[in-house]
Amino acid sequence: MFYSPSKKLAIFRAALWGTTQCGKTETLKGLIGQLPREVTRGNWLDYGGIPERDAEFFLEYVPVRLGHIKDADVMLELFAPHLDQAGLEVWLELASGADGIIIVVDSHTSRLARNLASLRQLRQLLVTANRSLERVPTVCQFNKRDVPDALPCEVLERAIDLRTAPVIETVATRRMGLVDVVRALSKLLLRAL
Repeated sequence: MFYSPSKKLAIFRAALWGTTQCGKTETLKGLIGQLPREVTRGNWLDYGGIPERDAEFFLEYVPVRLGHIKDADVMLELFAPHLDQAGLEVWLELASGADGIIIVVDSHTSRLARNLASLRQLRQLLVTANRSLERVPTVCQFNKRDVPDALPCEVLERAIDLRTAPVIETVATRRMGLVDVVRALSKLLLRAL
């Protein structure tokens, strides 16, 4: 968390983690469409390639104002780097500095193995950064709950095995459940204030 006593500003940073096409971009776009402009400043930023980092690095970002809490303006910055383009060194940097993580899980039956491989990769990155997924405020977003072959939530919960993380069911393309994801993560993060 970044805190500026002079500005009375606290900023939490959270990364959205998940396989390609699991709904990270739709989640951010959906939040912009669902939250009032004064909360998100009406921004959804696709930074595209960032030359000083890597021409192939793509990052999406949404700032969310959580309000005035404990004598400080509190912001939550949501980042969704594209894993396939960002490279693991970028994710390692984000994993070591993220205050929270939203794990976006694709509910398609055929995507379970990819979801689990992605989660193993996240755990390895956090270990490399001397962190543990169980110690980072984490929310599981079970996305695409509207697909015909969606795995039951109980099956996903057992497979993902993050007992301490709240689980929120979403349909990002319809903007269902997205605010609940932000609310759940915010509650976990605000305990640090």
